Amino acid sequence: MAGLLAAKEAASKGLSVAVIEEDFEIGLPDKCDGLVSMKALMCLGVIPTSRAVQNTVRRVLLHPPSGKPIEVETSKQLKVVVLDRGIFDKDLAKAASSKGAEIILGVRVGKAVEEEGFVRVEANRILKSKIYIEARGTSALPGDKQRSLLPAARYDVEAKWIQEDTIEVYVDSTKYPGFFLWVIPKGKDSAKVGVAGRSINCFATLDEFLKQRGGQVIKKVSAPIYVGGPIDNFVKGRMMIVGDSAGQTKPSTGGGIYSCGLAGVLAGQAAAKYLLDGDTDALQKYSRSWLHLFEEDFKTSLQARRVYEKMDNRSIEKVFNLIREKDLLNELLQEDGFDQHSKWIRRILSVEDLVKLFSIVAAEEVRSLIKQIGEFLMHRR
Repeated sequence: MAGLLAAKEAASKGLSVAVIEEDFEIGLPDKCDGLVSMKALMCLGVIPTSRAVQNTVRRVLLHPPSGKPIEVETSKQLKVVVLDRGIFDKDLAKAASSKGAEIILGVRVGKAVEEEGFVRVEANRILKSKIYIEARGTSALPGDKQRSLLPAARYDVEAKWIQEDTIEVYVDSTKYPGFFLWVIPKGKDSAKVGVAGRSINCFATLDEFLKQRGGQVIKKVSAPIYVGGPIDNFVKGRMMIVGDSAGQTKPSTGGGIYSCGLAGVLAGQAAAKYLLDGDTDALQKYSRSWLHLFEEDFKTSLQARRVYEKMDNRSIEKVFNLIREKDLLNELLQEDGFDQHSKWIRRILSVEDLVKLFSIVAAEEVRSLIKQIGEFLMHRR
């Protein structure tokens, strides 16, 4: 997706653009659940077609390890939608093609090496490009970042228990260590049911969940989720790295339509400014622009994730009680908090709340999180 948005942006400025796609069909395999706000899509300059929008979500149920779930209504102004990523990506490819980009299917990029004045791209043939944008996904992450990939799987399920307008999230450090299980409705009696977690058999975990709930599985997908934060450098000479390849998915949930998509838009604009306007700093400006928008959000979310990964179910239950007490999730699902999770953490968590959280999980990660939020609050005074 990030690569297609970069191609669309660059081609619209008049550049000659080629998109090299390893698979034989755009949008397949469909590895993303497609949950995003319309506000985020508008920031990307994209209005999805009616065919691409599967559903609109109005409610979230957050299930603790035991006891009653927390129920939250989503903002009507926000409008959270579920996309069919296969159709959505095909529409992006059509948009890029209409601007003049060439889409090359079934060709795998081996490597890209910068040479004098161009980038040498090794595929089924040698290609030369003045700018190369890396968007191959998690397979292109550096070795040290590969450790932050969580095994994940998703079933497309048909069942009567699925609530058409309600997302369900199940949190349990024993069953889903380091992550959670989710149910995202595609429509009436149909949902994407997925799970991720450290050192778990995702298919067996989903089978056990559906054994209790019931339902007919019509599709199975397996793909890792990345939660390790951005890589150190997005730009290397004439090469820019975007999307999953750059670690631009959210450390909190692994989602990235907004953060990865905007990277693609910024990179496409940077390529045009570099080549057409002679702005030699344009590629680095892409990196600085993305970091200006997301660096603090990702830093806080990553620290919060490290805290969460150390929590047992007893601690999680206590945090659920804190969430109920302060009604934190209602803030999360308002306009800015849905797409940038650190905003609700910083705005809502008072010193008193942080002390309570510290008492639940006495770890170095909590102290670091408190320090980051304290510095943020000091800067605002």
